[in-house]
Amino acid sequence: MLTILNIEKVKSKEFSSQGCEWILYGVDVNIGEYTFCFIPMEAGRYDVQKSIFVKLNRWLNVTGKYLVESHKGMCYLDSTKLQTWQIFVFEISDKKII
Repeated sequence: MLTILNIEKVKSKEFSSQGCEWILYGVDVNIGEYTFCFIPMEAGRYDVQKSIFVKLNRWLNVTGKYLVESHKGMCYLDSTKLQTWQIFVFEISDKKII
């Protein structure tokens, strides 16, 4: 099972992706998954109504990767893409999950 160290400290992290400002508002930790809440900024304010929740399954699948999904899509990431929240955000942004 995947465990991300210091995950409780990952909140209110701001970053840019796909020409938009975002905030990683927080992370909900459950037995089987992490749920990340991403909120985009529009017109100078964070638009909560357009929040995107990204679920990271904490159990390896058959290929040895972790399932990441949101309403925009899904992908599989190996553990090297989950070492820091910055790498994770870059990967899911690159794969158009947020």
